[in-house]
Amino acid sequence: MLYRKLFIYLLNKYTPMNIERIIGSSFRMIKDSPRTVLPQFINWVPILLFFTIVLRFVKDLEAAGLDATVLDEATIESAVPIIMGIAQQYIPLVFLAIGLMIFTSSFVRACYPELSRQYVNGKKIDLKRALESSRERFLSLIATNIVFGLGIFALFVFLFAPIAITPYFAIISVIGTILIIAYAVPLGMMISPVVVLEKKSIVGAIKQSYAIIKNNKFNAWVLVIVIAIILMAYNGIVSLLTSALTGSLGMYTVIIDLIAAVFSGTFSLFAYNFFYFDILKEKKK
Repeated sequence: MLYRKLFIYLLNKYTPMNIERIIGSSFRMIKDSPRTVLPQFINWVPILLFFTIVLRFVKDLEAAGLDATVLDEATIESAVPIIMGIAQQYIPLVFLAIGLMIFTSSFVRACYPELSRQYVNGKKIDLKRALESSRERFLSLIATNIVFGLGIFALFVFLFAPIAITPYFAIISVIGTILIIAYAVPLGMMISPVVVLEKKSIVGAIKQSYAIIKNNKFNAWVLVIVIAIILMAYNGIVSLLTSALTGSLGMYTVIIDLIAAVFSGTFSLFAYNFFYFDILKEKKK
């Protein structure tokens, strides 16, 4: 208890944002409205597709007489063309699963700004309205994230390309990378609520996200670190549980991991969106 009180005291003393309130609200949101985790199950669709692809691929390998337990250095070379031939038919399905994952993850992320707004405004949690809001804006969120990601990638290429000319640019590249990450992570946190709630897209959304976050980068990183610590502890407990149950449940422990990820994903998304509302509240003062 003493460590917890000291931790909270330091957070509240050295961060203008009330990180404890943001974290506490995220926990209470899930506790009081557990149905808010339901959109996370949409992410299971591409995951199940990936599992199906892998299982079918393994069965096809076995049907071709290829068993990983009997392959050795002498036979692996002759087996590679067969493996590649079988793998080719699954390439379109893999790309389909990746595309589906992009769509479902964006749709899920676009649900939580509206759910967070309902909570902050003291309204009844309306999951149907959140899903409708996501349906209206998730394509804009995908487009904005693609442009944002390509911009970050271009900056990294610009920073690291000179190293091919001379290694002396390495120091500049490392410093530049740190600065990019320092800005990119907080910006990425703000894009979803800006796109969904403020109905801005692509360049406008990125500019607005920067305007919101430019004086709150330190607070954003504190929140990221606190959430990372909480999720590390949570995932550690889940890992110990699944390890203990592996003997009796076998591969079914994967289901426990997936269910655990549903709650951790919901918690982190609520925390980031509540952070957005806290920033807006501070700006109005």
